Amino acid sequence: MTMTAAATQTTERATPGQHQVPALKVSDLITEFRTRGGGVRAVDGVSFTVAPGQILSVIGESGSGKSAMLRSIIGINPPTTLIEGKIELRGRDLLAMPARERRRARGRDVSMVFQDPLTALDPVYTVEKQLTETISKHHEGISRADARTRALDLLELVQIPSPAARLKAYPSELSGGMRQRVVIAMAIAGRPQVILADEPTTALDVTVQARMIRLFRQIQQEVDAGLVVVTHDLGVAAELADDVAVMYAGRFVEYGSAAQVLTRPGHPYTEGLIEANVRAGQHRRPRAIPGAPPSLKRLPPGCAFAPRCSYSVPGCWSPPPVVDVEHNHWSLCLLAPGETRVNREEM
Repeated sequence: MTMTAAATQTTERATPGQHQVPALKVSDLITEFRTRGGGVRAVDGVSFTVAPGQILSVIGESGSGKSAMLRSIIGINPPTTLIEGKIELRGRDLLAMPARERRRARGRDVSMVFQDPLTALDPVYTVEKQLTETISKHHEGISRADARTRALDLLELVQIPSPAARLKAYPSELSGGMRQRVVIAMAIAGRPQVILADEPTTALDVTVQARMIRLFRQIQQEVDAGLVVVTHDLGVAAELADDVAVMYAGRFVEYGSAAQVLTRPGHPYTEGLIEANVRAGQHRRPRAIPGAPPSLKRLPPGCAFAPRCSYSVPGCWSPPPVVDVEHNHWSLCLLAPGETRVNREEM
């Protein structure tokens, strides 16, 4: 079994609700940016499924390919980007659709919540203008009055106080948390099957983050959508996700339930992310992962993490196998738990 096939098979076993058609199924996704210096493969053979009502969190350092993956799914990468594989929404392959049909699916069937709500909202238009235009786009023939009523309903759903007054506001007149709620309201205006969220809590303070996490779960359950959340914050992943995928150098290197991955990691990179994470009540200083992520133009042979890994052995310079750590939990590592790991730093 090839590495990609094994990873796909095990990831699909990890998905709940298999009697249902997946809300989202990504198979062997490749995203390559064409540059003057040659192609840069930001996403390299990623496969996963998300069921209706399921939340998948994708974690990893900046530059690991998380955002490129989301942008490939919704179709907003630069036009010169090479994208291969399958991206299926309820069994319909987005990449095989005509361009016009795919544009219609964006927002209606799959929508995205961006990291910075100020860049997602137009500063010269009111919340009402932006929300009603989004609603009209996804509900052809809806009257202006009905669109406004729907906009009010959406603001109430995302728990914005005094929604009628907020409709008249401009983005700059709202707090960061309220702007993010407006962006979420716009994202669910078409009742999409899949919601993608790119670092949705990064720009918010801790108190607002906690409220936003609760809101995400409530909204996702309300519309019964699959939710894919990209984050570097392990606390957000632990609080929000059903499953967690760990991404490094364009590939998933570990996949399992949130409890499995974040409490019993099967890959040294995941261990490093956990050790570097600041946790409440922590008495020791976080320990950073040594080195830096590799250039996607010059990846090392074998395991891309091997040059930074304190457990690496000569076999790590060959393509790593997919190892079942436990039921519904796999790791792309030669030395999965149960094998002998020797930390060179402690020798």
